[in-house]
Amino acid sequence: MRHRSVVFASLVTAGLVVGAGGVPVLAAEAAPAATPAATAPVHGVWLPARELPGTSVASGVASVDAVACAPGAECVTADDTMNLNTGASSDFLLSEKSGSWGKAQQIPGLAALAGRDGTAQITSVACPVSGYCVAVGFYGNTATHAFVAQETRGAWGNAAQVPGLAALDTAGLGSANLVSCPSIGNCTVAGDYGTGSAADPVLHEFVASEANGAWRSAIPVPGLDALADVAGGNEATVTSLSCASAGNCALGGQSMSALSSPAAGPAGFADVRREVASGRSLTRFGQSARLALASPLASAPKATGPDPVAPFVASEVNGTWGNATEPAIPGLTGSHQSLVTSVQCPAAGHCVAAGTYSVSATSNSGGAFYVTQSGTGWSAATTNSTFAPAALACYSAGNCTAAGTDVKGVATIQREVNGAWGAASELPGASGLAYKGKKAVASLVESLACPSAGNCSAVGLYATGTAANPTAVESFVASQVNGAWSAAQVPPGLASLSTSGFTLADGLACASAANCVTGGEYAVAGAQGGIGAFVLTEVPVQPTGTLIGLSTGTVVYGREQAERVSVKVTAHLGVPTGRVVVWAGSKTVCAIALTSGKGSCLLTAKELGTGTYHLVARYSASAQYAQSTSVPRTLVVKK
Repeated sequence: MRHRSVVFASLVTAGLVVGAGGVPVLAAEAAPAATPAATAPVHGVWLPARELPGTSVASGVASVDAVACAPGAECVTADDTMNLNTGASSDFLLSEKSGSWGKAQQIPGLAALAGRDGTAQITSVACPVSGYCVAVGFYGNTATHAFVAQETRGAWGNAAQVPGLAALDTAGLGSANLVSCPSIGNCTVAGDYGTGSAADPVLHEFVASEANGAWRSAIPVPGLDALADVAGGNEATVTSLSCASAGNCALGGQSMSALSSPAAGPAGFADVRREVASGRSLTRFGQSARLALASPLASAPKATGPDPVAPFVASEVNGTWGNATEPAIPGLTGSHQSLVTSVQCPAAGHCVAAGTYSVSATSNSGGAFYVTQSGTGWSAATTNSTFAPAALACYSAGNCTAAGTDVKGVATIQREVNGAWGAASELPGASGLAYKGKKAVASLVESLACPSAGNCSAVGLYATGTAANPTAVESFVASQVNGAWSAAQVPPGLASLSTSGFTLADGLACASAANCVTGGEYAVAGAQGGIGAFVLTEVPVQPTGTLIGLSTGTVVYGREQAERVSVKVTAHLGVPTGRVVVWAGSKTVCAIALTSGKGSCLLTAKELGTGTYHLVARYSASAQYAQSTSVPRTLVVKK
């Protein structure tokens, strides 16, 4: 949750989330010189938003904190609820497969670690294979500690402290924030810890790795304290982590002075940890921060404060972490404000980091930067002054998609093909998004997943009202099929949940093309308010087959009701719903509502004249099922 505010702050300081002001529309993305081979088209449909049961209580706060999908299998969400009146809270996991959600379950041992008056929160989940997931987060009361829990063959083991972190974390600010698992038994965790005292802590970043099922002790991110000048009062935070294979990972983030403006940095993460340590929910803090960020989404004031905010990257090659380094971005001054928003590692030794930059601490001039790891080193940055990326997805080395917003404040996409970044182009339909008849003044793609070449899914935010005072902040979804993006749309069913004008989808994971899950929060209507949680699932449109059968095939004119027409609609997964219409040429014979994929009707007397007819059954597309037509069946009507 914490890292979302950092990403938004970076877009603000880069000066790219601004209202329209005479800036020309971006040209369409130029055709690349070479395009990766397209896969078979997989069209998806977003199912109606689902409220997480029991999360929309008045004066309550609920959230979806993380999502993950095992390739080709089910997905998992990590969820949190808290009653602000009683202080009671709970964290749980939900599994989804083909649009169907299972029962909520808690991680064994986590409540015991947190203690009677403590709190616990799952911050990140990774699932390399179905039934094998890893969840990380923090727990505690007057101090917080990082935990890790593992699922094996579908059963979750007890949560435990991240090994070795207690020896580093003398200030009690431990939190595991990110996890990446390229294979079973090989995971990497990144997060925070504090030195000094709880009253005067210094924040640091750690990594801990699991190799062949055995966890190694946590270590400080090599070289980061010196790069950030922690001794001089600076801090750093990791915003993204990705592992291509065991022992081959990369991470990125930003370092900042403790005196820097909160709008330009991580909003005083040490202070957030102190709030958690004193018993206040990090979720509650996060909700307030997100609501406050509605204004920066639509209008970006100039950055304040002279202190630089610098990006960093670090890579692990064959099990050894190299020192953190600051990417070389052309044209930056010593007081620039920049950060890495996303890191992706599609292949061992080849990672890409995307981020935003401003040329100085008081300038709105800036844009996107990309740096690439090759072996143990990182390239100089490639920049784009018309675009700010918030999300990045790579399906092979040199082939990535970045998503965020442009200088007009419109959700935008940029592609890398064979190592070359093309022009950024606005997401179709993003400028036409609206809430209750009011057109969006700004939009941003926040999360992106691309399971295969040219097949991506995206979720984002848009604001209505004015740039200075948005009246609503809502969510949208969009999909790409074989290189073509669909228009951004408001997810079905979300408007009925969000009657107060606030939803926030965060995080996106896909098991395969068009088979994805995201989740978020919405403002609960009513005098007491509250924050409820929702999930959205995208499922592939299932091809269907329609069969038609006749009870006799021959009837006497005037007694056609002796003929019963039966239909059945099948799909590879699930049972189609909706209706089937039976036709005789251009004449409608009957319409049948399906029950368990089946149905029937009787002909009516004198409905057809004497003669021979070829009846067909046509299934209309419904939810995630495609339309289909049966082969003809012959009906003879005699005198």
